[in-house]
Amino acid sequence: MNLNEIKSNYEKFDDSVLIKLATKEIHSLRPEVIPLLKAEIQKRNLSLDNNEYTQEKSFENSFPKEKILYSVEHLDYFKSTSKIQLENVKNKSFFLSFFLKSITFIILIFTIFLFLSFKFNWVIQLILLIILILSAIKVIQEKKDLGKIAQLKKDTAILSQYPIINFNIFRILATLQIGLNGLRKIEVEYKYISKIYKKKTLFNNGYYVNFYNKTINDNMNKRIYLEGLEKKDLKEFLELIKYKCIESKNNNVV
Repeated sequence: MNLNEIKSNYEKFDDSVLIKLATKEIHSLRPEVIPLLKAEIQKRNLSLDNNEYTQEKSFENSFPKEKILYSVEHLDYFKSTSKIQLENVKNKSFFLSFFLKSITFIILIFTIFLFLSFKFNWVIQLILLIILILSAIKVIQEKKDLGKIAQLKKDTAILSQYPIINFNIFRILATLQIGLNGLRKIEVEYKYISKIYKKKTLFNNGYYVNFYNKTINDNMNKRIYLEGLEKKDLKEFLELIKYKCIESKNNNVV
C-alpha cells in the first residue's frame, strides 16, 4: 500500500481509530506513515491526552534521537503543516540575540582590559593581540552584519557551522567567534537540502542539515549554529527555510 492510499484510509478512519493508532500502536507503524497520521490528527484537532499517553510522548518517541524539522521523504506532510506563505520574502537575515551580543561585547572589553592591565608572558600577549586585531578587522569589515547567524536568500541559504570547540574555557573564545561573525559558513541551494533536524541526545543536542554538495558530488551532514537566536526568530527561521525548500520542490528544480 503506497503513502497516498494510507493517507486516504486515515481520512476515512473514525477519531477513535486514529487515537488508538497514535497512542497504542504507534511503534508498529512504518516510520514514513507516522507523519501522515500526525497530520490527520492535527487536522481534526484531536487530543491524545489520557491517563496513559500524550501526543508528545507518542510521536516524539517514534523518533527518540532526533526531531525532524523538514525532510524530502515526508514532503507531503511538511506541506500540510507549513504555516507560512512568504512568496515575496527573497532575502532575510537572522542575528544573534541581544543578550548574546551584549555578552560578546563584555568579553571583548574584558579581553582588552586584561591586555592593557596585566603583564603576561609573550605567548599569552601574542594570543590576546591576535584576538584583538582579528576582532577589530571583523568589526570594521562587517559592522552592519555583526552577529549574523544565518541568511535566507531567494535560492540559497547561508548557514553558520557550529563552533569546533565550544566547551569549558573555550566557550569564551567561541562566544567571541560567534558574535564577531567568525563562524565558518556554508551556502546551499534549497533544492539540494534533503533534511533539517535537531538531535536530542544527552551529549549532542543541536541542529543539523543534510544536503547534496555538487562541488564534491556527495551528500553532506553539517551541524549548524542556531542556538543564539531569539525564540521567535528561531521559529521564523525554521518555518521560512522549510517553506523555501518546499517551494523549490514544487517548482521541480531538482
